[in-house]
Parts: sequence; C-alpha cells; structure tokens
Amino acid sequence: MRPTASRPFLPGLVAVAVVCGIACAQPPEIPPAPAPHALRADGFLRHWLVLSPLPAPGGLAAPGLRDEAQVRPAPGDTVNVGGQELTWTRYACRPDDPTVRLSPGVDSFIGYAVTYIVCDVEFKGLQLLCGADAGVRIWLNGGEILNAPGAMGPDGHKVVGVSLRKGTNPLVLKVLGGGGFSCTVRFADETGAPIPDLFLSLLPQPARWPLAKAGAGGATGVPTDDGYIRDWVTLTHFPSNGSLDTYIVDDEANLRPRPGDRVTHGDQQHGWAPHRTVNFLLDLVHVVGGPCDGALGYGVAYVLCNDTMSNLTLCVGADDIARIWLNGELMMTTQSGWLAPDRDTRGGVTLRRGLNVLVGKVLNNDHLWQLSVRFLDAAGDPVTDFSLAYSPDEPVLRPVQSWVWAGGAR
Repeated sequence: MRPTASRPFLPGLVAVAVVCGIACAQPPEIPPAPAPHALRADGFLRHWLVLSPLPAPGGLAAPGLRDEAQVRPAPGDTVNVGGQELTWTRYACRPDDPTVRLSPGVDSFIGYAVTYIVCDVEFKGLQLLCGADAGVRIWLNGGEILNAPGAMGPDGHKVVGVSLRKGTNPLVLKVLGGGGFSCTVRFADETGAPIPDLFLSLLPQPARWPLAKAGAGGATGVPTDDGYIRDWVTLTHFPSNGSLDTYIVDDEANLRPRPGDRVTHGDQQHGWAPHRTVNFLLDLVHVVGGPCDGALGYGVAYVLCNDTMSNLTLCVGADDIARIWLNGELMMTTQSGWLAPDRDTRGGVTLRRGLNVLVGKVLNNDHLWQLSVRFLDAAGDPVTDFSLAYSPDEPVLRPVQSWVWAGGAR
C-alpha cells in the first residue's frame, strides 16, 4: 500500500547471515544473557519463577525444599514431590496488578516464588514491603529477613535496613496456602518512596549462556532488544491474484524449509533464502530488491526456547495483510491493511520448550510489503529469552536441574 502524508513510512533495511554456505553478512555475537526486566514506576517486582503447590501440614515452619534459603532455580527446573513432578514456571504480573498468584491453595500447602534482583550499584538502608494472604517467609542473598505467619495487605509487612549488593541478589519467598495464595513485594527508600531503579532476571547466573543454540552446527540469532523477530527464511515472490488465499505451496501451516530448498510454481523455480533484518521489520521489497505490487511471499522463523513460556501475547504488524501460524495452529489473519507495529494481537499464546515454528504469509497490494512479529508477557514486557535459527533442527537446550523436596527423593 502506498504511503500518505498521514501515515509514517517505516523502511525496513536488511542484512543477511552466513547460513548453510550462503554468503551473507556476519551475524552479531550472541549476548551472554537476555536483558533483565526493568521495574515500573511503582517499584513492584513483577517477574518471578513460581513452584506450587507443595504439601506442608506444619505451615511455614514445615520443611519444604531442601536448603530452601539457597534455592537458585532456572525456568523449567523441576522438583519431585511424592512422585509428582512440579516445574519452576515463569510468572509475570499484569501492569495493573502486581500480585503474584500461585496455584489455588489450601491451608496445608505452600508455594515458592523466586526472582533475581540485578543492581548496577549497591543499595543500603532500603525497606522491603510485602503483602501476603496467609503468611510468608523471605530470604535475600541466603539470609532470612522476614518470617510473618499472618495475613497482611500490600506493603503491610515492612523490613528495614535492607541492602542490595551490586550484581545479582536472589530473593526467595515461601508462601503459605489459604486465602488467595498470593503476595506482593517491592523495595522503598527510607522515606517509603518506591525504588524503581532495579532490574529482574529469571536466571541465577545471568553471565552464563542461557539461550538455546541451533542444532546441527547452524548459526544462532537473537531478537531485537524490543523482542522483534529478525531472523527469517523467506520465499518470494508469487502473483497474489488479489487474495491471501491464492495457492502457493501445500500445507503452508506446517512449512519447515531450509535455506536453499526449492519450490516449483508454474514454470518457475523459487528458492528459500535466509534473511536477517537490522531493525524490527521483515521488509520483503528489500528481500526481492525492487517493487513487487500484487505479490505474495512467506517468512518462516524458528524460535528456540529453553523452557515453556505461557500466557504470552502475539503482536503482529503487516502491510498489507498477513496470515500467521505458530506450530501449525492458525493464530490470526491481520486486518489492518497497512503496517503499524503490534496492531493485531492474540493472547493466551504458548512457546514450548525446544523448537517453535512461526509461519507468515504476506500479501502486498502495492508499494510497502512488510511484517513485524514479537511476543509480550503478561506484564507487557517484550519476550527476549529465546534464540533464532535458520533450520528446523532440534536445538541444543540448557539442561534441566532437579531440586530436592525435603519430604521426598530427588
């Protein structure tokens, strides 16, 4: 669609990576860890790893996890509780509700919530403010700072003289079931003003390599800082006959191409090619190298995850119209007609542990031919804890660690 004075032109400059012997620009170095989550102005901690429910007839005083003050899980780690495997799962609080809500609880159960506070500088003389429905114990950097068996509303429990060291500070909560089985946590200065200048990670060692790696020796990429997918395998360009429904390939929802694969359409051969964007846009006009009015094309992204991420929102922008599948399931057909990032959304989306295949089919009526895709968590933050590949090989994943329940075996 042609740009007008009332609509900004969003160019998509592109570069390409070295994949499967195809000559392209050198891919950037993979960062050692995803960027940590910044806090909102209210200072509440909204990103956690949660584990629940665990039986605890003795309440907060009952043994739960072995060496619970020193528990340092990563997403996807497990605990065997009486023959049932529980998983440390990601939990993101909504922007309008900073409450961590564990599984529906009863009085004889407990749950854990863990996060890793990342500080650029040392903080001293802080207050920790906490609320809990039925009681909570808190350990910071391995030391217990709160043991409050009673219920209290947000900020009702106060711990003064708290210090946060430069670097990573593990925070472990043991939450008693009953009521809503939930809690809130934030830090404040001596006057009670929230401290938003902190960051949260869900990795106990942010410096270690947390991202999944492409299998079979393939190159691995990462999303942009804003979470947009930037590594694609593309197939262009085909006459659209004015419709996104125009047939191009069989079983397009389950495409798993490799760079160099060929497709015959009519009397022409088309090849799948790797493509890395330098910003948030997959710009198919730049892929082709010139105007392609009335065209159809595909972009396939291989998203590699070390653990399952649920309750995500898929955000798509397209010019002109796109159809999106994830792991073979139709997610959406956009309706915007011109590109505005994140204009079309779908909630309740899951990225599974291992390989995820995202397929986009994009229709261009005239001029701009673009696609943007990213995922947001429940807190509204971009998801960046994944890597990208150019082939559908099973990735090399971070090993899952098993933690020990004091009432059972490893």
